[in-house]
Amino acid sequence: MQTFEIFRVVAMAEFTDEIVMLEEPEQLPLVPGNELGEAKDVETNRKVYFSRWFILALVATSIAVRGYNQSCFGTINNIYSEYFNVQPWQIDWFGLIQSVCFLALSLPLAVISTEISFRLLICLITGVMSLGLTGTACGLLTRSGYPAVLISQAIMGVSTVLSASIPPLVAAVWFPSNEVAIAVAIQMVARGVGEFVGCFTSPYVVTIEMTAEEVCSCHVVFVEVCQCLLSCSV
Repeated sequence: MQTFEIFRVVAMAEFTDEIVMLEEPEQLPLVPGNELGEAKDVETNRKVYFSRWFILALVATSIAVRGYNQSCFGTINNIYSEYFNVQPWQIDWFGLIQSVCFLALSLPLAVISTEISFRLLICLITGVMSLGLTGTACGLLTRSGYPAVLISQAIMGVSTVLSASIPPLVAAVWFPSNEVAIAVAIQMVARGVGEFVGCFTSPYVVTIEMTAEEVCSCHVVFVEVCQCLLSCSV
């Protein structure tokens, strides 16, 4: 009887130790790393790096540029309608056409984006956005460039569709499990910040008192600045 009690106590002790070992990772989801900013996500057993915040800043900048581009024309549509000799509602289509492209191409482009690698997807989005911004800048150089700007904004709409899957991918690839929500939230907020900057600054950059040449040069400069920011985020 005593022998049985001894074995029962030993078995219970081993069982208790096993439970404690299984519960330990829940108490420490992220192990601090070295002076290089490396750490380890215990739940997924992989390293994460301090450079993840730099990557997040670049992606957020790219998202903000798209938000700026979509909102910068609407608040000064009267100026551009006079510049291109069209109706104000036609200028509004610079932003609306991106939403139309998003609705029309969401499903096919979503399938394509799931079949390619993360790096290739980022390069593809950056290339499409650069093409759209370049076309927009070229269209703004002439008063007959309305069709070129409209087509370029449609190209920007394609990049918006492709980039819809980027926020969760960046968060999942670069960030530990306890920082995923923060990474996704920052990217979502970046879109709103870009749209706010585009709506707020455009009436101050391009005014009704400007000549056609001044209107052209001011907004081309802003488009080129956006393209430079985008190129830096490659």
